[in-house]
Amino acid sequence: MDVSPEQFERMAKATLVAYATRLGPSLDLTMEPEPGAVRFLLRRQTTPSSETFGAAAVVAKPAVDADGVEPFQRVLDHLLDLNEKDTLPPVEGGELPTVCEYREGAGFRALG
Repeated sequence: MDVSPEQFERMAKATLVAYATRLGPSLDLTMEPEPGAVRFLLRRQTTPSSETFGAAAVVAKPAVDADGVEPFQRVLDHLLDLNEKDTLPPVEGGELPTVCEYREGAGFRALG
């Protein structure tokens, strides 16, 4: 399945919306387009300390061309698993660490 860049972004947004509706008020799930990929960002704000934890995941367009929506679901499931296990890293300096990626040929890969 070869998707256009516009289809790729629409598929990513639709998957993001489906996952975001399941999140609690302390979680924020967003997406940033990158050349040939998208980056999903999950942030969790704690109260009352206002500490922020979070991580990012990258899905490359060729992976979606090869595997459909599964790459989006796989990386988002990984981000949510980290949150459920309370292992999201603290956010320092505003930049979220990339904890996993899904690329064509390599498939899903946890980083770090």
